[in-house]
Amino acid sequence: ALVELIHPRLRRYVLGDTDSEVCFFLFLTHLERRGALRDSVPYESLEAALREMVATVRGVADDGSVSPSLLTFLVTDGVSMAAHMGGKELYYSTYKRRCADRDTCASLSPSCEAATVDGRVNHFLVSSEPVLGENVWLPVPEGTVVGVDGSMSLRIASDGRHRLPRAPVDPHP
Repeated sequence: ALVELIHPRLRRYVLGDTDSEVCFFLFLTHLERRGALRDSVPYESLEAALREMVATVRGVADDGSVSPSLLTFLVTDGVSMAAHMGGKELYYSTYKRRCADRDTCASLSPSCEAATVDGRVNHFLVSSEPVLGENVWLPVPEGTVVGVDGSMSLRIASDGRHRLPRAPVDPHP
């Protein structure tokens, strides 16, 4: 049923039978409605297409008798990146406790070692679990999309049902 919802021009590129591939082409179908896939799209379009894909899949696959589909995704167009937490743990990092390269890095700024004040970040990492090291990890609540646009501005949008993270997760429990 989901394959039938993929735009016919894109459907011919679905070569396998994995749910991830079908979801990706469904995402592209929603993204294309906002502009040609060969053109750069605004971050808002990337986020909206990701949310629409998740809603479409849940509308078809979730029948109420089982737990909701796990739909945690990460997408990028090489300029912007967005991650949706849909039931499988997801964490993000935008700064470090102390950067190991602080004495030699030409790009070192206050946002490298502290939470962003102006919304801009120097790095953006996403992981299914907090990774040991200097990165400070924050959980992504279910239904939330977190990402960065082409100017490295941090974007966090909740579905309104979950509180956004305030404190970092310690990977050394």
